[in-house]
Amino acid sequence: MDAPLLRDLLLVTVALATVLLARRPVRIGFGAGPAFGLWLLPEPAAAPPWLPALRVHWLALPAIHVLPGAIASGAGDSKVVAPATWPYRFWLAGAIVMTLRLVVHYLRLRRQCLA
Repeated sequence: MDAPLLRDLLLVTVALATVLLARRPVRIGFGAGPAFGLWLLPEPAAAPPWLPALRVHWLALPAIHVLPGAIASGAGDSKVVAPATWPYRFWLAGAIVMTLRLVVHYLRLRRQCLA
C-alpha cells in the first residue's frame, strides 16, 4: 500500500480511538452537544498526510534520468508489476457494508421516533 494511505489510516484510527475514549468524560463534564461534536475530529485528521504530497508536486517536478545504454541492454523489456488490488477491494467492501448498516440503523431509528 502507499505510504500516505497508511499514514492516513493510522491518523484516522488514532483520532477515532481518541473520540471513543474521550466521549464519555466530555459528555459527563460538558454535556451531549460537545461530546457529539468530537465526531468531527477524525475528518480533519485524514488531511495532513495528503497536504505535503500536494505541496511537493506544486514546487518541483520529479527528475527524469536517461541512461544511454538502457535501451540497448534490453532494460525496456522488463515487466511492470501492478500493485495488489485485493486490499483496496477488501477495504471498499467493508466500507460499503458498514455504510449500509448505518443506513439501516438510521432508518430503523427514524421509524421508531415517528411512531
